[in-house]
Amino acid sequence: MLRVLTRHQILILKELYENGHYITVTSLIRNFSVKYKIPPSTLRWNAKELYELELIECGNYRSKGKPVKLTDYGRLVYEILK
Repeated sequence: MLRVLTRHQILILKELYENGHYITVTSLIRNFSVKYKIPPSTLRWNAKELYELELIECGNYRSKGKPVKLTDYGRLVYEILK
C-alpha cells in the first residue's frame, strides 16, 4: 500500500530521530503543541497514525507510561526522507 506522510508526521519523526525519545506520547504532544503552535488534537491524530504504521512505539490503553520512540522501521523511513 502506498502511503504519504504529512508534514506533522515527518516533524514528529525528525524530533524523535534527533532527540531520542520522550517520556510519554502525552509529553511529546504537549511539548510539540507549545513549540510549533500545532493543536494537540492534530498531533495526537498524527502520532496515532505513526503508531499504526509501526514507525513509532508508545504506550496505549494497555501499556500506559511507555516511552515514545522510533522503531527500526521508523528510523529507516526518516533516514530515507532526510
